[in-house]
Amino acid sequence: MHRIAVSSRLIAEIAYDPDLKHLDVTFQDGVVRELAEVPTETVSGLLTATSPGNYYMTYIRKVFPRRNGTAASMSTRTA
Repeated sequence: MHRIAVSSRLIAEIAYDPDLKHLDVTFQDGVVRELAEVPTETVSGLLTATSPGNYYMTYIRKVFPRRNGTAASMSTRTA
């Protein structure tokens, strides 16, 4: 995975493996979220969004399971 800087007040950079569909989101505060089963189209949307932070919060945060094995229900997942 190679890292891509993102112009956002929330997100510093992302890394994506299209073969495994793994997305790592590094936030400005240094926290990293490792997400699984993320399609390429969703990552493209994140990279081209006017507000990547808003896109993440709306289309990614509560949709895709974390790679650390915690596949909590949508109501209990947090960014």
